[in-house]
Amino acid sequence: MQSDLSSLNIDGSAGNEFWPGTYFVYRTNELRYGKLFVEDYNVNNNYTLTLSWTTYNSDGSIYSSGTGLQIPQTWTCDLDIGVKGPSSGDRDFQWVNTGSARYIQPFNGALFKLIYRAE
Repeated sequence: MQSDLSSLNIDGSAGNEFWPGTYFVYRTNELRYGKLFVEDYNVNNNYTLTLSWTTYNSDGSIYSSGTGLQIPQTWTCDLDIGVKGPSSGDRDFQWVNTGSARYIQPFNGALFKLIYRAE
């Protein structure tokens, strides 16, 4: 599935929101693979995405995982260790909001694929 992963932005604007149940697969900037699920999408709280993730070692064992990771608009996220952060550093994506568009922007060589968009 690696050939299906992309560094292109993934649209989450009006009509394409990432509602709970939406999920992605990814490769982090540290070359680990994983899966990412949207637990909540709060339009009234800075368009915050609440995520659960599992990042794997190359042997298939779990490197890191968790739930309840909240990423407000314009913040970044590191899926190797499951933390949000400012717009700099060793991050895998940024949750961008330009006012008219919202999207996940892969960073630092990370790759993503939207597998299912819940409605």
